[in-house]
Amino acid sequence: MHMDCRKWALMACVAASCVGCVTETKSLPVSPENWTKMKGVKEIEVPKHEAKPQTFIAVGNLEESKASNPKAGPAEQNVFRDEARKYYQKAIEIDPQCVQAYIQLANLYLKQDDTDRALTVYQHALQQNPKVAQLWYDLGVIQCRRKDLNAALQGFAKAHELEPENRHYATDYGLYLARAGKPQEAVVILSKVMNKADANYDVARMMDHLKQQDLCRQYLQAALTERGQHQGAQDLLAQLDRPAAVPATQDMTAQYNRPATGPAQEMTAQYYRPATTAATQEITTAQYNRPATTPAAQDVPAQYNRPATTPAAVPHVDSAAPRVTLLAPR
Repeated sequence: MHMDCRKWALMACVAASCVGCVTETKSLPVSPENWTKMKGVKEIEVPKHEAKPQTFIAVGNLEESKASNPKAGPAEQNVFRDEARKYYQKAIEIDPQCVQAYIQLANLYLKQDDTDRALTVYQHALQQNPKVAQLWYDLGVIQCRRKDLNAALQGFAKAHELEPENRHYATDYGLYLARAGKPQEAVVILSKVMNKADANYDVARMMDHLKQQDLCRQYLQAALTERGQHQGAQDLLAQLDRPAAVPATQDMTAQYNRPATGPAQEMTAQYYRPATTAATQEITTAQYNRPATTPAAQDVPAQYNRPATTPAAVPHVDSAAPRVTLLAPR
């Protein structure tokens, strides 16, 4: 207990001594000897912090995400995209070999359907990074969008050459070879990243897409030769052997040209057959062709055709004599 009291008393004294303390900066005198020693000492230079290209890429992505906001109007979206472009270009300016900056800038142009400027970006990127497979592959994709198949094949081929075991690059390269009319070369490329049965099957599917049924059968048979139970090849071959189904338009034409049956036939006959029922015959024939027999119908013509009957006697007053005589009809 005695020790605790001493401890609290010491803390109170320290607190009281700190009240109103002001920190002062004082200059210390330097002796002439020390001045002489300090004349050859240079001021330490602290290098300035420079932003990295990844920083500008991140800010560009943020601006680009703002442009994707549906609440932003078209004019505001264009402002955000333009800001993103500036940040990507700044990243390239800092590091001309920054592959990601080139890709982001090209993708920004592609989102605006500007394949020309995107193509220019990749060409500049490949001048700085000719050994990057992704740049060659992306260049091939852009050429595909521009419908330039030969240029696309060159890009895919270079990407496959730089990364021969990349399945994605090899698959697209092989399929585009098949599309370009080089199915056997396509099988060779595809076989580097998959088994030969699947390689022949993928080429067969491309031939089926191009409506080249004979080549499709040829490569399906090659797939089944490599693996007799290849399910995909079996299904596609069975589909080719089935008779073609009647097109929907042809079936619709036949539906309206064939003779009516069932209820449709009964409806047609009802309107074209002669009246046979009592009700229809009575209406169509008897009612309009028979002589009038009903009292109402007979009385109307009789009323106007019968001879006039004797009219009632008309009283006549003789002014000469105060008597009334009946005048007989003349």
